[in-house]
Amino acid sequence: MEEISLRELIEILLKRKYIIIGLTICAIAIAFVFTFLIQKPVYEATAILNVQNISYDTHSGSVNGTNIFLNSEDIDWHEFSQLDPGITQDSRALISSLIQYPSMSEEAYKNKLLGPELLNKVKDSIPELEGASIGSIKNKVSVESNSGLFTIKIKDVNPKLAAEIGNNLSEVFISYVDKYNTNYVEKLNKYIGDAIENQENEMKEVSTELDKALSQNDKTKEKQLRIKHDIAKQIYEVLLFKKEQLNLVQMMDFGDKNVAVIRKAYEPERPVSPNKKLNLAISAVLGLMLGVFTAFFVEYWQTSSKAED
Repeated sequence: MEEISLRELIEILLKRKYIIIGLTICAIAIAFVFTFLIQKPVYEATAILNVQNISYDTHSGSVNGTNIFLNSEDIDWHEFSQLDPGITQDSRALISSLIQYPSMSEEAYKNKLLGPELLNKVKDSIPELEGASIGSIKNKVSVESNSGLFTIKIKDVNPKLAAEIGNNLSEVFISYVDKYNTNYVEKLNKYIGDAIENQENEMKEVSTELDKALSQNDKTKEKQLRIKHDIAKQIYEVLLFKKEQLNLVQMMDFGDKNVAVIRKAYEPERPVSPNKKLNLAISAVLGLMLGVFTAFFVEYWQTSSKAED
């Protein structure tokens, strides 16, 4: 097999330099036309939200660092379990259920931000989006989250529209979280109100049975009924306390304060794409590579043809 020296390679490149230069210039020209004349510049607007879920932790019972709910362990269940284990199990379940508060994960919030419900509201509030599909709007939006910070990025050829979408999406998201938390607190408040009423009725029934046991001088039944009345009274007091705290939550309007706008979306001044310099640099490299390959191919073709002749 015939070997080609470095000198011969350089001579081939110099001999076919016009092919290499020509193809490189053509590649750069095509990239220039596409980048500067055909491809539209895309702008990116960014909004940042801070989401602080109001969660009723079953271990700490805290809301945004403020202890406002009693834990089911605040009641001395050991004494009552000697009376009837079934009573303590039902009561524990009742109290524990009232400690819970809805806590959505970051992924759930991201899915909500990109969901059709909120995007449809954004579409209805912006005239420029009339006729656009929810899918096309979703393609403009990307959401990143980290420790409660949600970065909403909107890309569009219209910088003003990109900023408007970002700010509108932030507003409808805040409204959603506010409504979500408010509805839950209202339902929980109603549930606790019903539970208080049930406890009041139970206390009345136990008091009636206790009076009857006293009149019959039934010491064993009297002891059982007193313990049953005590546990009903403690649960009643816990429920009253929880209802007062829920009323406080409603007065302070935690739902609205659960999401804070760290940064509004502003109209971007410079596009994020296309990267004109990068496009031209890549086209120059590709053109140069194509030119070198073509130069060697032409040289090989002509050399082999002469050899055959």
